[in-house]
Amino acid sequence: MADLSRRSFLKGTAAAALSMAAASVMAQPAKAEESVPFEKTVSWDAEFDAVVIGFGGAGASTAIAAADAGAKVLIVEKAPEGK
Repeated sequence: MADLSRRSFLKGTAAAALSMAAASVMAQPAKAEESVPFEKTVSWDAEFDAVVIGFGGAGASTAIAAADAGAKVLIVEKAPEGK
């Protein structure tokens, strides 16, 4: 392990990340019909200053920054309620 250079470490890390990403893509359902539809429908009329799609790392930091600046923020997440 003493011969492990920075470049070979980064190449190995990149290869591992790509293989994990490919494995997660392969695990997804092939057709939209195979996924379970979200049956709850909501009708409402509201106004927001900012709409954030997804509440991952980037979405969370964007929503927090907008709210700190005084904006009324709506966060839209694809995960159904209770999951």
